[in-house]
Amino acid sequence: PGPGESDPRIRLEATWGDYEPAQLAVHALQALASLRVVASDLQGPDGAVLPASSIDVRMERFYALQLSLRQRNRSGVVPKTLEPAAAVPAAAGSTRPWWVTVHVPRGLPGGLYRGNLKVVADTGTTFVPLEVDVLPLALDEAPRLLGPISLPVLRNYTRANAERREVLRQRADAVFADIREHGMTTLGLWSGDEPERRDGSLVL
Repeated sequence: PGPGESDPRIRLEATWGDYEPAQLAVHALQALASLRVVASDLQGPDGAVLPASSIDVRMERFYALQLSLRQRNRSGVVPKTLEPAAAVPAAAGSTRPWWVTVHVPRGLPGGLYRGNLKVVADTGTTFVPLEVDVLPLALDEAPRLLGPISLPVLRNYTRANAERREVLRQRADAVFADIREHGMTTLGLWSGDEPERRDGSLVL
């Protein structure tokens, strides 16, 4: 941001064993041959350090995807994956997004930790302050059954043969494990049909 624009600080809050993400978008005012983002150590109270190795910096990869199964010409460019960050070029007037995730080690002294994200370009370096308020406690683990159900992952299960079902089960297990590892303990329903109401109740 330039003078008078929004505060460029990133301020997060997390507990032991927890993590918090933030998104950083860099807008290139001129063509850049090389652009990357690097995190520093974060300095905390009484010399405590939240190391840069606990800060994961990734790039968002965008894909052109079909948005409708019924209309083949309905497509869009959407973020799809988070990939390890590398130096990339940026055209003048373009915006490059990074996804920054701060993991808080267990037992780290509580308090405010300060450091920065270094935006390094071939034309110079800019620093974006990064602050993490560490709460010295661990959250209770959600009950095992309180987890995500993503029906699209298994929607072809009933139509598959035994060998294919095993493959689908393994893929679903990998997806569910990844979702829970990233703290998503919500229920997501998917239906290929319009929902209906019977006697005032929603029927899926």
